[in-house]
Order: sequence, then structure tokens, then C-alpha cells
Amino acid sequence: MFDFNEFRVFTNSTDSLRVRYDYAFKLPFERDFDPDEKTVLLQNYWYHTITISIIYFAFIKLIQLFMTNRTAFDLRKPLFYWNGALAVFSWCGLVRMSEEFFYTLSEYGFEKSLCYATNAHGVAGVWS
Repeated sequence: MFDFNEFRVFTNSTDSLRVRYDYAFKLPFERDFDPDEKTVLLQNYWYHTITISIIYFAFIKLIQLFMTNRTAFDLRKPLFYWNGALAVFSWCGLVRMSEEFFYTLSEYGFEKSLCYATNAHGVAGVWS
């Protein structure tokens, strides 16, 4: 009835709902990013997300069962570092994407800066 693996990748689109902004500086991993390749990879193996979710759920239940009669771990320090790393990562993404956002805001206005898509083949494609 449904063919969930039937996806199409649209390239060379002339869609006017995209902002074509070229970053002055690109990091090596941003320069080599191919969103079409990543899209096809995720579309071909989407069903693994269900398997991973089931394994994750079972793992959490096993850990809960294992820790029932044990004392809790003191995770304040590892969680502090984990949250700090997430904050640094978020700031890096904000700094990298704000260049395109402010360009779009100044050139095209408020509506286009919020409602139109970023360039998936650029730096913003890596961070979004």
C-alpha cells in the first residue's frame, strides 16, 4: 500500500523560497558537506531509527532494573561538563548561522529571514 522507501531528491531547484548566501569563510567540514548524499543515506535507512529506539528503551529499562537496589551515582560533575559541551556547541551553531540570518534580515526583511529556507548546500546546511 505504502512504499516508505520511495523518496526523491530535488536538486538544482529554482525555488524562490531559498536564500542564496555565500559565506566568506568555511571550515573544511563545512566546505565538503553534501546534503544530497546525507539525505539519500537517511532516506534509505530510516527504519533503523525504530530499531535504535526499541534498543534504547530496552536498555533504559534494564538499567532501571539493575539500579533498583543500588545507590545512585553522583553525576553532578559529568553532567556539568556535558551541559557545558552542549552550550558550546549551541553557541558555535549560533555564531555560524547568524551571519546568514543577519544578511537575510538586512537584505530581504524580517519575514524572509524567518520564513524562508536556508541554503542547504552551504554552511547553514551543516548546522541545521
